[in-house]
Amino acid sequence: VLSKLPPTEESTVFRLLKEVQYYAVLEGNKDLTALMTKRAIRLSLQKKILSKDMVSILATHTRLLGQDITKAKLANAYGNAAEKASEVFREDKGLYSEVQVVLHGCVYPLLRPHRESMEPTIDAHRSLLNAGKIDFGIGSGIGYAHMWLCAGLPLNSPLLKPKLLLYEEAAIRLQRPTFQLPFSSVRQLVLNLQKSPANPTELKGDAFDEESVLGTLEG
Repeated sequence: VLSKLPPTEESTVFRLLKEVQYYAVLEGNKDLTALMTKRAIRLSLQKKILSKDMVSILATHTRLLGQDITKAKLANAYGNAAEKASEVFREDKGLYSEVQVVLHGCVYPLLRPHRESMEPTIDAHRSLLNAGKIDFGIGSGIGYAHMWLCAGLPLNSPLLKPKLLLYEEAAIRLQRPTFQLPFSSVRQLVLNLQKSPANPTELKGDAFDEESVLGTLEG
């Protein structure tokens, strides 16, 4: 229904709802997050308009629902609504790619094989970076690496480790140090699995040393 509404660039109210939803997510307040989503949907239907912020609100709610496997079908329903709504603004490649990363990273793996989500996830990487959505862009690289492992693809592929290193360097270049750690830890895991050490879950080697890294973290 939302995707059939006329698009609008004027969305002050939806931008405010999106901001409240964002802070609710940070606080872990799921009830407030759900309330903002439902309020935004109701308002969009009442005003008979669809804004880009409404699409982002749907995507965020979908991502949170995808964290609970018991809500996989509900997450899929919201995800489908977000995807159809994003197609209204298809010229905005950043927004469309953001929704694709949410769907393939948070919802579809609950319902279908990981390998089916790998190509759409990595395809979104460049569009997200070009649109300035740095966290989503680098996050798509992390998601791709996890999907590779979960799909059981060859660890000695010439594509895997170079891509991990490439994304890790991008995280450093784009000043996202917290994103650097997932890439280096996955690289170390791959090395462990290839070398068969006594304890493959101990991430200590050329790519990553969990003891030294954990000692530098606060909180």
